[in-house]
Amino acid sequence: MHPVDTVRTRLWVQDKVAPELRYRGSLDAVCKINRSEGLKAFYKGFGSVLAVTPLAYGVYFSTYEAAKHYIGKRSGAGTESPAVHFAAGIAANITGQIAWTPMDVIKQRQQAVQGTPFRGLAHAFGTLYREGGVTNGLLRGYTAALYTYAPFSAAFFAIIYEGWKVEVTEMQRSLGVHSTTADRLSPLTNSLGGLCSGAVSAALTAPTDAVKTRMQVECQCDGKGFLAVARNMWKEEGAKVFVQGVGARMAW
Repeated sequence: MHPVDTVRTRLWVQDKVAPELRYRGSLDAVCKINRSEGLKAFYKGFGSVLAVTPLAYGVYFSTYEAAKHYIGKRSGAGTESPAVHFAAGIAANITGQIAWTPMDVIKQRQQAVQGTPFRGLAHAFGTLYREGGVTNGLLRGYTAALYTYAPFSAAFFAIIYEGWKVEVTEMQRSLGVHSTTADRLSPLTNSLGGLCSGAVSAALTAPTDAVKTRMQVECQCDGKGFLAVARNMWKEEGAKVFVQGVGARMAW
């Protein structure tokens, strides 16, 4: 799905980061990128994803499971409570984004422009550190990422995915399949639930992701907070800037 992510990034930073790149929508972006840069352009930044994602997911899901059991036990609500899933999803993002944020900055800077801004992964990390140290370099946009992905995970786990499992279980029981529980659904059912949950959650958090992407890629955003960047985007580009990449984000 990396090519879709590249299209999403191009749509959200066009005009500001790379004024020479202008797209009318996702399909137009695909055609123009392929025509002017070739297929390899869709995979810019993929090296950082391969290097960091296993670590980030390990931290993320370890935190989610640990937080779910800890909060469920301490609160007395148990591990099946939507509120517990909601809180555990937020906790997982707080730790996971420490690994994901540098990867996002590197990946999106490569995706946003024609050409190659870094000579390799080590050079990319070094460049970010020299530009702003840890907080405004490697972790640039960390808070904005939490605004984006904490609600995404909370909505995914607590509101949609876990709810989907409960509803499917009840439906199967009404059809006479009494051996099914929410934790023992088929892989196909879980995959379908994850697909639908991810698409809905992605659409709901698209506006905050647009702001996060702009903060991490655009140099003019240095020192500006999430709300300041969002207000500036609204003032200069209107509401459409927050949703023009929503289709690609849902597909991603």
